[in-house]
Amino acid sequence: MSVTRLPLPVPTRSARCRMTGGVLLLALGMWTLPAQAQDTTAQDTTAQDTTAQDTTTPAAITAPSTVNPDAPAPAASNNQLMVPDSPDQVQVDTKQTPDFHAFWQRFQAASKKNNRKALQGMTHLPFDLNTTSYDAAHFKDLAAQIYDPKARDCIAKETPVHDQDNYEVFCGETVYVFGTDPTLPPGTANAADGSGWRLLEIGAND
Repeated sequence: MSVTRLPLPVPTRSARCRMTGGVLLLALGMWTLPAQAQDTTAQDTTAQDTTAQDTTTPAAITAPSTVNPDAPAPAASNNQLMVPDSPDQVQVDTKQTPDFHAFWQRFQAASKKNNRKALQGMTHLPFDLNTTSYDAAHFKDLAAQIYDPKARDCIAKETPVHDQDNYEVFCGETVYVFGTDPTLPPGTANAADGSGWRLLEIGAND
């Protein structure tokens, strides 16, 4: 059995040209793609650099000061809040007259020693405390309340404050008020030795 071989078609000249052109175009394309990729990468890098430059904030420029140091201070507004003086700034008069100073020295000494007899002579009697009036016969009961250790310790440390015609000593919530004895004859209340002064009353420190 014999096999008949058919002749292969021979491409024409135009077909060969087209094939050759296609090979050339394919080769050119392979060389062009890497170049385009490089161009794209370069463009991306340029875009990133541009973004970095845009996000950079320029340094603030400080304008020269135009304040005149010799200019007077502005006047206070009528709506300005005025802060009152604190209690520590309140001035008190602690100056003592010679006669009261002499009395206070003796009174402090008697209080420190708890000398009931001397304290009785420097306390105005009868003495009203709360709803009870104490005379000389009941001074012991009165002294136990107004000359207790806490009160005597305060009297030894505190400085009397001048208030009109009287002097006051503040001991916690209690105020000791000293004045001239209203029962003494005129002219003897302000004796130089302070014998005209007495503890007149005790009040609340409000």
